[in-house]
Amino acid sequence: MGGGPPARAQTGLLLAQADGPDQRAAVGHQAAGRVGFFLRVDDFAAACEKMIAAGVEFLTEPRTEPYGRVAVFRDIAGNRWDLLGPPPTPQASLLWAEFLFPAEFWSDTARPANSARKRQGTLAAAAPPARPHADGGTA
Repeated sequence: MGGGPPARAQTGLLLAQADGPDQRAAVGHQAAGRVGFFLRVDDFAAACEKMIAAGVEFLTEPRTEPYGRVAVFRDIAGNRWDLLGPPPTPQASLLWAEFLFPAEFWSDTARPANSARKRQGTLAAAAPPARPHADGGTA
């Protein structure tokens, strides 16, 4: 059997095999019980169905977060992963982008023309707190 990803695969992941008792003891515990790995898919529902049919153990029900759909699953070594799908709407995606990248990040030319911040007055309340500058002012 040859190494490498299948011929049609767009992404591959190569994991090293544990070598010795110390490494074997750490398998499945690299993230200390937290989610340590993330798998982003274009079709969240189809990926969930395929994974469940293959016997993958999901630890949480799928839920919607500002950044998209998410469910936690466990791999065969016991590591926790987030299965991530796109946000349910383009507006949700834009809101999340503006939360991650505050107004100072966007130049006048790079900022989306019909910004969610202009359409949604509530976004300002959810914006991250101002960051202090070295000179004592805030951003």
